[in-house]
Amino acid sequence: MTKPTFLIAAPKSNSGKTLITLGLIKAISDQGYCVQPFKCGPDYIDPMHHTAIAGRSSYNLDLWMSSESHVKSIFHSQMKDAGVGVVEGVMGLFDGARKDEGSSAAIARLLDVPVVLVVDASSVAYSVAPLLYGFKHFDRGIRLAGVIFNKVAGDSHYQFLKEAAEDSGVKALGYVPRDKALAIDDRHLGLHMPGEGKEAEIVKKAADLIKEHVLVPALLEAAGGVPGENTKHPDSSGFCHSERSEESLCQQSSLPQSVRNNKCGDFGEASFESQNLKIAIASDKAFNFTYQANLDCLKALGTLEYFSPISDKNLPDADLIWLPGGYPELFAGELSKNRLMLSAIRKFAESGKAIVAECGGMMYLGKEIILKDGSSFPMAGVFDFSTSFKDMKLHLGYREVSGESFSLRGHEFHYSELLNACTTPEYVVKSARGKQIEMPVFRHKGVWASYMHLYLGEPGRMKRFLKLVLGD
Repeated sequence: MTKPTFLIAAPKSNSGKTLITLGLIKAISDQGYCVQPFKCGPDYIDPMHHTAIAGRSSYNLDLWMSSESHVKSIFHSQMKDAGVGVVEGVMGLFDGARKDEGSSAAIARLLDVPVVLVVDASSVAYSVAPLLYGFKHFDRGIRLAGVIFNKVAGDSHYQFLKEAAEDSGVKALGYVPRDKALAIDDRHLGLHMPGEGKEAEIVKKAADLIKEHVLVPALLEAAGGVPGENTKHPDSSGFCHSERSEESLCQQSSLPQSVRNNKCGDFGEASFESQNLKIAIASDKAFNFTYQANLDCLKALGTLEYFSPISDKNLPDADLIWLPGGYPELFAGELSKNRLMLSAIRKFAESGKAIVAECGGMMYLGKEIILKDGSSFPMAGVFDFSTSFKDMKLHLGYREVSGESFSLRGHEFHYSELLNACTTPEYVVKSARGKQIEMPVFRHKGVWASYMHLYLGEPGRMKRFLKLVLGD
């Protein structure tokens, strides 16, 4: 990879990786360069923000849910027509499923991408020297391109931090000052969706501060050099792919048209045989957690059509309905009021046709959603269980579901509980460390539903899964 590419990492979570990543994407894009964003690990919301700012679909890079060859193929394929690659890390740099397995560090090693460390300097000065020294020397397979300090009190504070970086042998690339205007509110699963709050203003502020206080040219040089002129945006629209969007992700907090229009990339893996499936995917403010690589593979199987369980009254003509995760609990009233759609979903399921429902999509297929205040909203009733948020408890982690002749990988991330849930006994669910987990998988005729967000971005895996669901 000769194009400047870097991975934003940190010693721990909540250091400011996401905001600085978004600020850098905007600051570099504002120079006219095509920025291709990526996200390490299982995440939906950060990539939505990446996509909204860069104008290119952000792809997840995950070494537990997918193979090394798949991660490398996606990375190189998406970088072909980009000028700069920006990879946002997950958690701390070396935090993986087992030690550093699948961590941001593992991604950096696999792709030979230099790391830019973000350090929260709000309560520290010269003591960052041993921290930086440790991160530089702990793993010689990691190239530490430099450090950006976050929440810095001012130039005087930065001089202490800069001296510490120099003495530890790490290049100081600048800082982002402490500023109340940079505070991003979050909800229980992470950031708000693009367009829901003041994120656009906050990102612009972060980009302006980065332009003023971060050595962006030095960062790009350390990451592989200055991008070529042929990697700049073709026009002033801010989009650098050929199929630009007239509809912004910020307008509806769902999958943008630019994402929907992307053609299936050639990831160097076995391609699907054309099956001409008609696939209907729920996409609105309640359902929008979908991996771009999954969409690429589905598109290779047939035609995709999007619909809104909130506002549409009828289902598209489809062989398969895909109900992704999202925040159905925040729009439970609107979903419940759309009785024509609930009835259509129920009839589709009873007809024996295939439905895939992930987390929020699974909740939608249940009897009801019970909110924290005890209010209840009827849902599709395909299954008899209810989803309750009254006693919220975090369920988080990688999951592997195994059956007699298959296994699926993904992740679980929710706070709700299921009431009156009958587990399908033939499936075994385990964590990344091999511990058996209680996570029900529901089957009814052609319906597959569970709390697990599936990663099926490798064509062979998607094809095998759909054969299981479609009964082919």
